[in-house]
Amino acid sequence: MSQLRAFLLVRLDERKWNISVHRELGSVFAAWNELAALSQGAVVHVGFWRPDTAAFEKLLDQWKGRVLISESARFALPSPCIVAPCPAGEIEGIPFYVSLTGWGYETTADELGLSIIPQARLVGATPPLGRRDLFIDEHWYDELSRQNPEQANAAAKFGVVNEETYLSLEHGLTPELRQTMGWNRYVYYSGCEPDEEQFVDQLRYAPPWLLSLPISVLSLSVRPQNCMRENSIATIEDLANIGAEAILKFPKMGRKSLKEINEKLILTFREGPSSPLVRIYLNSGRSSFTGTHFAKLLQTSKEQEDTNENQAAAEIIDNNSGNFADALALGFSLLRDSECKIMRLRMGIGSRSRTLQEIGEEFGVSRERIRQRESKCIARINRHLVWSRDIEPRLERMLENRQEPLPLFGLEILDPWFVGVELQEQAFEYILDRFTSNRFSLVRVRGQVFVSKLTQNIWDEKVKTSRRILVAAVDRAPKELDIRASIESLLIGPGEELRTELWSEATRWANFANQSSDSTAKVLVSYGYGAEGIVEAVLTESDKPLHYSEISQRCNERYGKQVDVRRAHQSALNVGLLFGRGVYGLRKHFPLSDAECSLLIAEAEDLIVGADTQKQWHAREITEAIEERGIDFGGRLNQYVTSIALERSRNLADLGRMVWASRSTGARGTANRIDVHQAIVSYLLTEGRPMHSDEIRERIAQDRGLSGYFQIQPAGDLLHMGPGLWGLASRDSPLSTSESEELIEALTNALELRGKGLHVSELKGALHPIIKHVERIGDPAIILGIAQRSSRCAIAKGQYVFLPGWGDPRRLTAVEAVKRAIRKAGLGGMTLNECAAMAEALAERSIPRTFVSNILAGQIGANFDDVRSRWTPPSDDANDGCDDADFQTN
Repeated sequence: MSQLRAFLLVRLDERKWNISVHRELGSVFAAWNELAALSQGAVVHVGFWRPDTAAFEKLLDQWKGRVLISESARFALPSPCIVAPCPAGEIEGIPFYVSLTGWGYETTADELGLSIIPQARLVGATPPLGRRDLFIDEHWYDELSRQNPEQANAAAKFGVVNEETYLSLEHGLTPELRQTMGWNRYVYYSGCEPDEEQFVDQLRYAPPWLLSLPISVLSLSVRPQNCMRENSIATIEDLANIGAEAILKFPKMGRKSLKEINEKLILTFREGPSSPLVRIYLNSGRSSFTGTHFAKLLQTSKEQEDTNENQAAAEIIDNNSGNFADALALGFSLLRDSECKIMRLRMGIGSRSRTLQEIGEEFGVSRERIRQRESKCIARINRHLVWSRDIEPRLERMLENRQEPLPLFGLEILDPWFVGVELQEQAFEYILDRFTSNRFSLVRVRGQVFVSKLTQNIWDEKVKTSRRILVAAVDRAPKELDIRASIESLLIGPGEELRTELWSEATRWANFANQSSDSTAKVLVSYGYGAEGIVEAVLTESDKPLHYSEISQRCNERYGKQVDVRRAHQSALNVGLLFGRGVYGLRKHFPLSDAECSLLIAEAEDLIVGADTQKQWHAREITEAIEERGIDFGGRLNQYVTSIALERSRNLADLGRMVWASRSTGARGTANRIDVHQAIVSYLLTEGRPMHSDEIRERIAQDRGLSGYFQIQPAGDLLHMGPGLWGLASRDSPLSTSESEELIEALTNALELRGKGLHVSELKGALHPIIKHVERIGDPAIILGIAQRSSRCAIAKGQYVFLPGWGDPRRLTAVEAVKRAIRKAGLGGMTLNECAAMAEALAERSIPRTFVSNILAGQIGANFDDVRSRWTPPSDDANDGCDDADFQTN
């Protein structure tokens, strides 16, 4: 004998099922829990056999995501598995019910349309026991009060408490209540949600607001729209009175057109009274859309039917378009769904604006086909008079005699009709370009959007022209007021309100400066977006040359531009003249008159041409020689003034670095200047021995000329071998290259071990235990010179060697140690020996007593008490104590 079994059939997709057979009900739930997340619906059946899975396909398509319980399983499963009272369908004679709870979801029979009342109404059941209120007298409102008391209470505030008051007061409800209550009422009376196959026949259950709408609100295609007009169907209520069977008997009306009517009716019902198009019709009153208006449409000839209907509808629409969003929705109401999508993509509503090619690829048609459909949509939307009667006059009024730009974000403040337009910037621009007379455009200026009678292309051209005018005017140094008048005159008529923006955009990189105390007499001094223009403006305003650090500060203070010191230095070097070490100015700061400058040039040419023509002269030497001739221009002459003046000479060549030579030598630029480093190496090679710095300086002065500052840098093959003594590392060093590298390695290891720098006097002692060939080095300064040439070591003042990563040697110099020692003494003072001992402790090395005495007397300015033989700090340092911790010792 066969056993009774439980069958669980879980549908995973359209073609795949998971079927399991169970002897215990508990295992059914366990199997369901494993597959619930993948389920598209399931069937539970208890019996000796089951129907084939194909028999359940159609029923599960209707109840996707639900669990169907067979009649036998309904009473076998435990009580939490509640099912709807009415069966969802029959499979091979077995009723199947939708489970309401216990399978991962909860619902009600009313929500599913499977309660007793709707089902009884569908079959025309006689009320049992004479209880008519079970089906009719209870009415939908009482059901609403039980199912959704909050909604019923909200309606009661408007006086709606039953069917009668609903029908009489429905027009006074909020759009949300009109939508939800109308929907619930329809579902209650019809027994199901709106169905595309039979909605026209169930329109008698539709709410009053839907029945009052004219047919034109559905935006039907040509064939059904013509059928409605030819048969005097003016409102949706007329459709309800006729029914689907009668509609199908209309000439040229087929089931496809009827299906379109059903779809558009359901779409309008779902969107509700809040839809912009529906809201405007409802606000205008029902009488506006009854027979009177549509009688006008029927009087026209057949050739003008479509055009006149849209124009007549436009008269009502335009008179009732509340704002820009409503007008946009009205335009879309004339289009089919596919056309609406095309226009939304083109306008950029909800996303970026798409090209014709992109839309064509999405629809699977050519670019040209999309262009044709777009053109038809534009022509249809353009029939609304709202574009010419609302947008253009409103913008015209706002721009009339306006002196300031009209920002897009400010439209709704000036005219509430444009509320929300800033959220539809792309769509608004599209409308201005295609639905108006091309009199208005959006102009974008540095992130801001303005409405103007000027197009973006013309604006961009005006900006370019204004900038070219400024660039050409720099040499003339025009006044700011004069050049501004020239720039603003470019906008006459359309776009005059953008003059301030044009000036701001044109002068974005222009630099104006005051040439006098009159702040209104600003002139254009430079044009450019780099730091050079700003630096030039700062120098123009200044009455004297400025140090580059002060130039940087004035750029920040005067023009609000953050120009760092290095950038200010480089810019001043490019646009200014050198008047001192780091001091730059302009030609206007030059202290000599033209006559004095000519005299200076003549004297310099006579000096250089009359001497050795191969010699290169520094401006300092030229200045000193001219001063010896008794020419100093009242103390206004210096090497920098000389160098600036010689730039006008036709007979002298500037070799750079303030070095000059006669043009007769063929010298023309920096390439002909004798390089100091190369010259030193050449002298050392020629002499074949190390040379003292004074000897080197004298030789260079004979051949090239020098400024007042001369310092030899240990670069290349140069080796510092002692105080003022220089040689060549490849020739004069006592160590070979490999030995020097070994010395550097040992030195860095010693520094890492000590954690602080080494003084030159400590180098041999620190390295001798590690490297024996250090004994060959006589002067420890050679070790310092070798370290100075290596990137692995750094040299600090006081002749300390340290690791570059430290930043400093972590030790005090002799001067710093003595200064700190005498400060610690305070007013009590200390003897020379006490000061020397403390300084040696601070510096961690020995310091000669004579050196300590020289520091106290010469560099620090300490006071010596002859009576007590004690040194005391200067008066301004006496109370400093130990707070001046400007140098750490670790």
